[in-house]
Amino acid sequence: MPTRRHFLQSLALSPLLLAGCSKPQTQIVEEGFMVFNMPMTLRFANESASAITQTVNAAARIVEPLYKSIHPWKPSDLTRLNAQLVTDGRGTATPDIIAL
Repeated sequence: MPTRRHFLQSLALSPLLLAGCSKPQTQIVEEGFMVFNMPMTLRFANESASAITQTVNAAARIVEPLYKSIHPWKPSDLTRLNAQLVTDGRGTATPDIIAL
């Protein structure tokens, strides 16, 4: 028959049992880069520093050429298209601009 002593011993061990049931801590890291003078932030959960760096660099390599081709006020495919439209009333768009 359980006694008060057994009950108190069980009660004393219960925090240890509950700690074993808790979820592992999630480590969130935010990294990013600038696009059109605005921050592009990527959020990572439980990733190594090298995986985060590789992913941020890969994203920047994808975005940078697009940034250069559609920049709205620096010389780019977009500003050239706008100039053609103003002077000729028509223009030739690049595949990147068409895809947008």
